[in-house]
Amino acid sequence: MSWTRPLTFANLRAAILVPVALVAACLLLRVVDPLPLSALRLAIFDGWQTAAPRQADPSFPVKVIAIDEASLQRFGQWPWERRVVSDLVNRLHESGAKSIAIDLVFAEGDRALGPNVDQPHTRGDALLAAAIGNSRAVLAVVGDQRGRRSVPAAKVALAATGTPAISSLRSFPAAVLPIPLLAGKAAALGAVNWFPERDQIVRRVPTLVGIGGQIYPSLALEALRMGLGETTILVRSSQSRSVAVPARAIEAVRVGSHNPASVTPIRW
Repeated sequence: MSWTRPLTFANLRAAILVPVALVAACLLLRVVDPLPLSALRLAIFDGWQTAAPRQADPSFPVKVIAIDEASLQRFGQWPWERRVVSDLVNRLHESGAKSIAIDLVFAEGDRALGPNVDQPHTRGDALLAAAIGNSRAVLAVVGDQRGRRSVPAAKVALAATGTPAISSLRSFPAAVLPIPLLAGKAAALGAVNWFPERDQIVRRVPTLVGIGGQIYPSLALEALRMGLGETTILVRSSQSRSVAVPARAIEAVRVGSHNPASVTPIRW
């Protein structure tokens, strides 16, 4: 003999409210993100990266030219002569590189080849400037609190929709820039700022930062734009002016048909 408990309004309400309350509690924990929960999530993420790291795809159209121990033994300790860097840029260009991203800030002139009496720059800088000018090279800038306050505009057209995007970005009042000779020859300038997590480990980098009141794309984003031959970056911002969820204010960053912000859908 089976006995079935009659369905009452109280039972129905409990059956609905309990799952809703659990979901609401989980969402609240994610928004508040207490330190123990954040540390656990990051530890799980790091464990996945160690246990099953992404394998390099030989067909992937991006190559990294590393300054490793073998390079230092061959060319000497860093910084190298600008002549050596210019030779590298020329070789990459001749090899068909559509975009060359140099994640180095040439904030000072080169002295290895001695001064050029006819110009305010050195001969080494002139060689590198010529190589950069002949290629689609992107040079690095760094947003800073105490650098140059006169920051040139980024060499890209930004098409923004929605609320002003810069209000949602990590921003800096000044910048450390390449010397004017090199910056002027570069096809683009990209920011290389990074922001570590609570445990001081860097797991992500911003695609956009604010520098001197202007929006600067990251070095990687500008390298992508150069490689695709695009002239514009589209930034779509939320129409909401709420400050409760500033991380959601920028909804999309698009270069051509590519949306770099959607590559990693899980926000750690």
